[in-house]
Amino acid sequence: MKMIDLHCHILYDIDDGAKTKEDSAALLHTAVQNEIKAIIATPHFNDYSAVDEFVAKRDERVKFLREFIGEKGLDIGLGAGAEVFLQNDVFSDCDLSPLCINGSRYLLCEYTLRPFDPKYAVIYAERVLSMGLVPIIAHPERYICFHTEKWV
Repeated sequence: MKMIDLHCHILYDIDDGAKTKEDSAALLHTAVQNEIKAIIATPHFNDYSAVDEFVAKRDERVKFLREFIGEKGLDIGLGAGAEVFLQNDVFSDCDLSPLCINGSRYLLCEYTLRPFDPKYAVIYAERVLSMGLVPIIAHPERYICFHTEKWV
């Protein structure tokens, strides 16, 4: 079965995922062996004052890995996005569109792992929607407050 990995911390030295270029290369080889046809690199993003710097660093690493894919003849595509931490109101004044999945309007979002009122999940998702973006909630099973909500 051919699969697409939409949430992968494959980029080296940018978050808590791959630490080195060699780690990223090893992850690519493993993905190919497991019949993954494409990966969207989604490093953690939470510094709303530095969107441009983050995107530049992310894109530099994506470029390096795409060149590696070409040099090694690997049968896998690589796109870019981010896993955006939605907190307080900080993100409301930010253009988050450069962080969307592969130039789309889809934004991979995460919330705090600390207990929180699920109404904030709705408020933050609505703010993302008001920006013309579509929130995709990363690993919703981790948010304890969702476990008792019937709408989830």
